[in-house]
Amino acid sequence: MTEVLRASVAPSPVTGAAVGVVDGRSAVFALLPELEDLGRSAATPLTARSAWLRAELVADAAVRPWAVTVRSGGGDLRGVAVLLPRDGVHVLGAGGDGYLGGVPVADHAAAVVLGEALAAEADRRGAALQLGTMPDDDAVRELAEALGADRLAGAPVPALMVGQDRELAAYLSHGTSRTLRKARNRLAADQRDADIRVTRRPADVTAALPSLQRAFRSRDLEHGLDCPLDSPLGLARWRERIRQLLAARYLELVTLTIDGELAAYVLGVRDGGVYGVLEGHFDTAWARYSPGRVLEAAVVAGALADPGVHVVDWMTSAAPETLLAATCSRPVTTLMRRAGARRAAARAASVAR
Repeated sequence: MTEVLRASVAPSPVTGAAVGVVDGRSAVFALLPELEDLGRSAATPLTARSAWLRAELVADAAVRPWAVTVRSGGGDLRGVAVLLPRDGVHVLGAGGDGYLGGVPVADHAAAVVLGEALAAEADRRGAALQLGTMPDDDAVRELAEALGADRLAGAPVPALMVGQDRELAAYLSHGTSRTLRKARNRLAADQRDADIRVTRRPADVTAALPSLQRAFRSRDLEHGLDCPLDSPLGLARWRERIRQLLAARYLELVTLTIDGELAAYVLGVRDGGVYGVLEGHFDTAWARYSPGRVLEAAVVAGALADPGVHVVDWMTSAAPETLLAATCSRPVTTLMRRAGARRAAARAASVAR
């Protein structure tokens, strides 16, 4: 086993639970297959599972990760949190860049044990923690209470819950429908050749990366904004996420070309009954034809046509007013814990007595 047992929790809500600490890159990499299995069974967001974490670690070769684990008496992984030291605070390795993270736990009891163990290890390291953004659910609240962390509400993440009607028009506003009609009419009037294609082939996606990168930067460049891909780490993280999600067979690339030129793209991920829109960008040179809207509509229509899809997840809370359609939103929270929080609380209690 790759972990070093630092402490056990007793009495434990999980019979025979053992708590361990995994320290260093090779040890955390070795843990990822187990984390993936637990994440799948616990319905943890894809952004908190092994492909996403592997991409983060490969992109940032200098970071030294560590993790706290909870195992059953038989050695099965029941809970795990992977942390990365960044700018004086230890952050959750999952999620980031506006995406939901998460902490895989088998049940609420494991969340309590993990929270207590994580607090003890953070105090041992003198580490401040920032865990987020995560779904604001019962397990995360119990983790927060056991950890002694503050919960900070964030902007909710929108989603489209698929009802009995699987026609796209049922979910669009009049304004959005009008925009789509106008875009299609302009394409026809200007005699433009528009083509939408879907691929899951790694070679096709890899070949398209330079064009995707240009489209990603297009709007930020036009408005004089910083782009996440402008930094070496940001670019490496973006490329590695694509590579790892492709390798894990989650990712597909949907492109809209106009007269043979890339006008817009969407990176989508399929995880069980959820179709997630990982990102979408358009080249502003083709703005007259609203290519982002046209392609989003095609992507969502494709998801609705798949009887196995029950949710279209927009995956971030960024610019919800610009989304094609949404029927609900998921509350989110970030857990914040200052360094030595438990020790400070113990000292205060001692003084009060």
